[in-house]
Parts: sequence; C-alpha cells; structure tokens
Amino acid sequence: MYNKKVKQVDNIYASYSRPMTKGNYDTDFSNLKEGCQFPSNEVRGRNCVYRFNMKLFNGEYAHNKKLIAMIDDVPTPINYKVLPINKFELVVNKLDSLLFGNEIIITTGDAARDKEVQRLVDRTQWIKGIRKAVKLAEIYGDACIKTGRNGISSFSPLFAYKVVDESDRNCVRGYVLHELLYDKVNVEQDNREYRPNHIRILISSKGFEYERVYEYKGSNTSGTLGKPVRYKYKDRWIPAKGKYYWTDIEDCETVQWLSVNTEKDGLYGSCAFDSIKEIVFAIENRLSTENWVVDNHGKPILLLGMTNVNPNEKTGTYTPSVIEGKYMLQKGPSEKPEYLTWDGKLDNSKQIRDDLTEAFYELSEMGKNFLTGEYKGNVSEESLNTMIKSALDRGNRDLNDLWYDIVKSLYVLCKLNGIEVSLADININFNVGRVDNTKVTSEICKTLGDMQLFSKKTLLSKFWGYSEDDALAEFERIQSENSNNTGVITDEQL
Repeated sequence: MYNKKVKQVDNIYASYSRPMTKGNYDTDFSNLKEGCQFPSNEVRGRNCVYRFNMKLFNGEYAHNKKLIAMIDDVPTPINYKVLPINKFELVVNKLDSLLFGNEIIITTGDAARDKEVQRLVDRTQWIKGIRKAVKLAEIYGDACIKTGRNGISSFSPLFAYKVVDESDRNCVRGYVLHELLYDKVNVEQDNREYRPNHIRILISSKGFEYERVYEYKGSNTSGTLGKPVRYKYKDRWIPAKGKYYWTDIEDCETVQWLSVNTEKDGLYGSCAFDSIKEIVFAIENRLSTENWVVDNHGKPILLLGMTNVNPNEKTGTYTPSVIEGKYMLQKGPSEKPEYLTWDGKLDNSKQIRDDLTEAFYELSEMGKNFLTGEYKGNVSEESLNTMIKSALDRGNRDLNDLWYDIVKSLYVLCKLNGIEVSLADININFNVGRVDNTKVTSEICKTLGDMQLFSKKTLLSKFWGYSEDDALAEFERIQSENSNNTGVITDEQL
C-alpha cells in the first residue's frame, strides 16, 4: 500500500513539473532542484512588498527619512528627521480587537460533537493561532496556517507560496513552505554571524505532504539550491530523497492560505495599508514641517546696537555685554535691544493636516469614533453600532474573505484528531459588532419583559446566549436560592 501511494504521489509531482509559464504565479515545482534559484522571481517580487508592509506596521519606514518641506511651492529637502506616526499599527490593532473582541461561538449541528470540538479548540489554542494569522493577513495581505494534530502554526507569507494550475490560476495544486536552517560560520576571529546553509522545503497537497532538505547558498531573501541531503531536524532524520507523510484528508490540504482584499489580484491579497499609506506619509511630513518651524523659530534672535556690545580691537569682533544666546548687530549705535520675532502662521498647515486626518479616517474605513474611542454621552448598543458602522462593514468584509480557510483549518484539526465532521457542518460566529454592554442589555430585557412581548426563556436566549436547556436550569437555580418561592418552574412561566 505504501509503495502504491508513493507511486501515485510521484505521478502527481511529475505532472506539476511542466515548464513554468510567464506571469506572476508559480505553476509547478520545477525550481525545487539542485542548481535552481529559490525562490522564484515571482515570489521574490511579492516578498519585497511583504517586507515593506511589515516595516510600515513596525514604524521602521521613517528611519533616517529626511523632511521634505514645501518652500515657495517647491519641495525642498531639509536636514530634519521625519516624525513617524504609526497609524498602520493602530489600524491593525483596532481591527484585531473588533474581530476578536467577543466570544467566538463554534457549532457543528450536534451538541455532543460541539463539546468535543470545543475541548479540542481549547486544548490546542486554535483561536489564538487563528487570531495571529488574521493579524498577519491584515499586515501582509496574506498569511499562512499549517494545521497539525496538536494545533496550528501561523506565519507570514514570506515563507510560503502557492502552486497553481497553468490554465486556471484559481486551481491551487499545492503549497510550498520553506525554512532556512542556520549553522554558525567563522567570519573573523572575533566576529561570528549566522548564515543559512540549508533549507527545508515542505510541499503540502491534498492527502499528503512531502519534506526535503537541500544545501543552500545565499542570503535570507534568496539563494541557490544545492544537492538534497540527509538532515537531522528537530530530533528526527529526513532522508536525502525526502519523506512523505499521509494525511488521509483527500479533500483538503493541511496548509490554509488566508487573504484579504483579493479583488486587485484574484489569487493573492492586498495589505490594509495600500489605501492609506500616502495619506499617512503626508500627515507625517506636515506635522514634521510644523515641528521644524517651531524648533527653528522658537528661540528669538536679539537685535543689539553697537552700544550694547564690547569691541575687541585686536580681532575686530564684538561680544554682548550681558546677553547670552543668538543675537545680531544693528548698524546704528543708538538702537535699543529688541527681539526679532517670527510672524509666520501655522494655521493653514494645521488645517491641511486636519483635512488629511479626516481623509485617513475615511480611507481606512475605520472612522474617527472607532479609531479614537471618542463617544459622547451614554451610548446605546444601537447608536454605537451606527457610529462604527464603517469599521463593522470592513471587519465583516475581511472575515468573509478569510472565513472559508479558517473553517478549513478547524476541519483539518478535527479530522487529524479523529472527530468526524464535514466542512458544511462547521459554523464559526465571531460576533463582530456585538457590544458588551450589560447595562444596556439589562434595560432592553426589562422593557421587553414588562411589555410581555417575549418570554423569559426567549430573552435569555436572544440577549444572553442561553440555550433552551440552560435557560431552564438557570431559572431552577434562581428558584432554589429564593427561600420565599417554593413553586415549580413551568414551561408556561418561561
């Protein structure tokens, strides 16, 4: 049976090894051979964009960036460091809190199985891994999930790519994951650095995985594959010919690819920063210009007459009698000391910066209220959802892009742990936009209860998330704690 499976996989692998077509996508595994450049030009091009996106998120893009000031309507470089305002991190973190701020409810259509799945989710910290993957997808536009029996690993798309059918790029043949392996190399006697000299490559397809280690010569971003080698990886040996792993999941890979904003590309996503980065750069430049002006003109220059200075006949220079700091000499001897004040105004610049900030709120789709947390007065759940509608719309749109692959990850996790469930049965409710406002919810329930529009059981289910059985049990507990009430709770009372 084993040899038969290997032969089947080898045939599949060979079918993938057609010559690569020109374009932006990898259509085979032909570059996974000794002497080939890795990764491909297509992958390296995307990786450049990925790395810049992470620099934006980390606020590293403005390091040593000099100010460009508008002087006489001419862009002029100024030896003044730009002040970074990391609105990129703000957007991602706010999206993260919006998507994962409430309890995530997982159901499969069977109460007993639901409990089993929930125990598995809790044991493997599956939601934590998904949360990390979604955050990476917002930063990069794409993220990768590797699902195993003990949980999931979430990592950036810098270490993976898709292999698609050359005639239909939406048909994913498999995924290629790679990991650079480092050995310590002596550069000089007292100078050591780590350089990758091996690379581990994992191919994931439906039903199987294939793992192999190659010698590697190059940098952290690109290099050349050497010959395949036998390699000890995490206390296990990988043979030079590679090693197959059978997942027995014929309808799904163990790797899931998460993408947001796929409309521009169709196969890969686009970063959450694409629509706002130029606006953020403009805000930073404007604020830095204002700061530069204040720094340069914050200390006024003193104008002195000749009677206010002590001449040095030997050097022909003058020094002020008492005054310290910047000063200028006036030609006439009788002028009184006075400060040269700057009468420039920053009102126009501040107004432009405010306009840019409003544009940022709009283009980010997050809104001022949600990003700043500015809510005036007592805000009800309904009014709050209205204030942050744009952010809710964006959050739900991103979840729609990611939802299917998130479900596939849970499906694979269940299958690898012996829980029989179909993709169609799994439902994951992120409760996006649900406001945790106990006071508001209590008032709503009291009003509806007093109006006798809903039963108590319905109120517990609709507003507090109780099941029918849990609602009945809760009222029984209330009854037992109430010494003055010895009656029996009936369905009619509920």
